Amino acid sequence: MNKMVAAKKESMNYQFQRPTIAPAPKETTVKAKRTVLSPVISTGLLVAFLVAVGVFIIYRASIITSANSELLALKNEYTQTVEEQKHLRLEVARLSALTRIEQIAINEIGLKSPNPEQMIFVGSGN
Repeated sequence: MNKMVAAKKESMNYQFQRPTIAPAPKETTVKAKRTVLSPVISTGLLVAFLVAVGVFIIYRASIITSANSELLALKNEYTQTVEEQKHLRLEVARLSALTRIEQIAINEIGLKSPNPEQMIFVGSGN
C-alpha cells in the first residue's frame, strides 16, 4: 500500500532589503546677478559708441579722398609723360631725317659728294 504522506507546505516569506541609495545631491544653480546700468551710463556708452563710429567713417572718407587725389595726380603725370613721349618721337624723326643729316654734312662739316670714280659698289656676293 502506498502511503501518502501529506506534508504541510510551509510558506516562506523571503524579504529582501533593497540597498539604500543616497539621494543625489540637488544641483544648485547660481543665478548671475544682472547688473543694471543707470540710464546716464547707458546713454553715455551709446553716445561714445556713436562718436567712435562717426570718427571711423570720417577717417575712412579722408583715406578715400587722399587716395583719389593721389590717383588724379598720377593720371596727370601719366598724361604728361605720354605727351612728352610723342614729342620726343617726333623730335627723333625730325633729327634723323636723311635730308637734315646731308645738309649738316655739307654745310657744317664741309663734306662733298664723291666723284663717280671714288665710288665703290659692293655686291651681295652671289
